Amino acid sequence: MISKRHFVSKLKELGYQFKEQLHYQERYRKKGGTHIIHVPRKDILDEAYVCSALRQAGVPPKEIDAFVAEVKT
Repeated sequence: MISKRHFVSKLKELGYQFKEQLHYQERYRKKGGTHIIHVPRKDILDEAYVCSALRQAGVPPKEIDAFVAEVKT
């Protein structure tokens, strides 16, 4: 399980910014692009979801593993 706060911080490092809050999720969009990542409005996120979203954002597998190991609760 990974804290949403850590995941959102990582998205911001990658150039994503908050766009819209929906009922069950928030949308983050890449600055200057069209790629959108939907983030559930929960305090704790599933590790599989975080890995999948970071892969879609173009983060290398080794960096994803390091991030998850660092922030895993």
